[in-house]
Amino acid sequence: MHLEATQTQLLASIKTESNLSTFGFMFRNVNFWFFAIVICVSLWSCRKELPNGGKPFYLEISDPEVSSSTTTGSALHNISDVWVQAGPKNLGVYSTPASIPVLTDTGTYTVVLQAGIKNNGTTTDRKPYPFYASQVLQIAFTDSQKISIKPRFEYVASTRVALNEGFESGNAFTSAMTVVSGTPDVLEGTGSGLLQPGPSSTVEAVSATYSISTASIVYVEMNYKNDVPMTVGIESNEAGTTVRVDKVTLFPKLSWGKVYIEFTPQLRQLTSGSYRFYIKAINTDSSSAAKVFVDNFKVLYL
Repeated sequence: MHLEATQTQLLASIKTESNLSTFGFMFRNVNFWFFAIVICVSLWSCRKELPNGGKPFYLEISDPEVSSSTTTGSALHNISDVWVQAGPKNLGVYSTPASIPVLTDTGTYTVVLQAGIKNNGTTTDRKPYPFYASQVLQIAFTDSQKISIKPRFEYVASTRVALNEGFESGNAFTSAMTVVSGTPDVLEGTGSGLLQPGPSSTVEAVSATYSISTASIVYVEMNYKNDVPMTVGIESNEAGTTVRVDKVTLFPKLSWGKVYIEFTPQLRQLTSGSYRFYIKAINTDSSSAAKVFVDNFKVLYL
């Protein structure tokens, strides 16, 4: 009898534990589904409708133009990019021409365009050019999905011009720089500058001296065409010693191009406040002469 009673109690205990285990499993599943439902409801309630039903507008940016004056000289440019902002949104940097998506509600927004350059002619150093003023537009984003913009930039009003040499009525460089006119090699106007190094030789032309504050932002703009390397640099008389810095070497380019060269760091190093700019043409060919053409050489500062 005692053995049968013990067996009965053991079976009752196993059954009880089984029931508790089943209940615990069911309880855990109920908790899981409860919290899953709560999370789903919360996410659904927090979901926002996309602006304009998820359909972006497109800013169609065409190739830019530059407006200039007799003071700032030629309007030829080499703007490679536009930096774009629409309302509070920074849309990024785009090579022109560009089609830029803007996901926003309908309405009128302030669109700001900045002209971007390859600083010192380097593709890895792109930045807004400080001498071209931003273009600010008020644009209505309506039912039209595509909005065409033709950027037109002007030089900022505070631009100061130390030198603007277009080789039309003179030559601000030393005698190694001659002026050619009436030939297919002239870029625009009636004349362009020319350096002609003979075989295995280097020639250079140096500008006059210009007083520029060492706190200034300084750039040289220059159109060029060269069949041998050319170097552009700056020199200064520092405590009785002429100090030179070769800033950029431009490799042969058989069609006219334009470069923006920043000399701001050099003015922090050369502190005399008086500067000359030079161009060197370097011919390593021992059998023939070479030609380096220059036009619209500008020294600008802010």
